[in-house]
Amino acid sequence: MKIVELRHLDGVRGNFGVSDTEYIAMSAIGTCQAEPKSVTIPHAVYSNVIEDVQQHQFIFEILWTKTIPAEQRIL
Repeated sequence: MKIVELRHLDGVRGNFGVSDTEYIAMSAIGTCQAEPKSVTIPHAVYSNVIEDVQQHQFIFEILWTKTIPAEQRIL
């Protein structure tokens, strides 16, 4: 927490990264019907299309305003 500003938001499932020029999302989805335990299927979505990047920057800002600092969550 000395290098980055770490924040917390309850109920979030998934993650993504966005910069000024790129967007990437990583996720794991899927369940196997024959197996009672879920099966992880990792995949990623990448874009450097400016409209996609701007949209995800907007989503990031919305989520960021709803988070709390990690120090508050840990204490």
